[in-house]
Amino acid sequence: MLTYKVQLYPSKQQQAKFIEQLDICRKLYNKLLEEYKKAREKGEKITQIKTQFFIVSLKNNSMPELKERFNGYCSFFCLFQFLNSPL
Repeated sequence: MLTYKVQLYPSKQQQAKFIEQLDICRKLYNKLLEEYKKAREKGEKITQIKTQFFIVSLKNNSMPELKERFNGYCSFFCLFQFLNSPL
C-alpha cells in the first residue's frame, strides 16, 4: 500500500474553527456517554435508533450548535464510536 504524509498549516481562523468543532464533538460524546450510563443503570439497552433520536433531540433542544453544516460528521463519528465501544 502506498501512503503519503501531508502536513497542514491552517490559518488562525481555521485553527479556531477546528478547535470549536472538536469541542462540540467532545460535548456530544460526553452527553451520549452520560445517557448510556443512565440507561445501563436502569437495565435498558441502547440501540442505534435510540441514540440517533437522542442526537436529534439534542440538536433541537440543548445543543443547537449541532445544526451547523460540519457537525453532521461529528454526530456520525460520535454515534459510530459510541456504538462500537466496548462499554
